[in-house]
Amino acid sequence: MGSGGTVAEQFERIMGHLNRALEDAGLRLTDITFVSVFLADLTLYQELNSAYSRSFPHKPCRAVVGAQLRNGALVEVVAEGWSDA
Repeated sequence: MGSGGTVAEQFERIMGHLNRALEDAGLRLTDITFVSVFLADLTLYQELNSAYSRSFPHKPCRAVVGAQLRNGALVEVVAEGWSDA
């Protein structure tokens, strides 16, 4: 997800979209069990980690990998979850 901004700002925008999608499906962020994070520059890991910790206090499993991202994106996220609902 490009649109400029810092890695934290981009991550928070992504989380806003994810949260709305989950709510539309009757789910919550706490239903997320695994997150793959693709980071354009691994030197931004600490900034990403701070934003991640604020968004996921329940600490789902995570993988962070370096990737060549398009359109100015610094971060992309894939989330998987589980619900009994």
